[in-house]
Amino acid sequence: MRLTDRQGAVLYNLGAIISYVSLVMLLLDTLHVAKHHEVVSLTRFGFAMSWLIGAILKAPYKWDRLWLRVSALIQILIFSAVSCLYIAAGVN
Repeated sequence: MRLTDRQGAVLYNLGAIISYVSLVMLLLDTLHVAKHHEVVSLTRFGFAMSWLIGAILKAPYKWDRLWLRVSALIQILIFSAVSCLYIAAGVN
């Protein structure tokens, strides 16, 4: 089955919205961890740091369009905040 351009755009936008929802959920989890002074597993911290490094490395290739630039900056800011909060909470 082949999608029309409109259907493809709708699916892409739905996927983008879900991606931003997952970023917000990660940020909320991080705030919960920081508020309750829980120790963060190395796996959680590694996920945040690897995503941050990946976003930074991919950013120069997204700089040609404004929306991609904004998206890259949002990801970098969120994962920077998550990584810093995880470090503050303590990594085990």
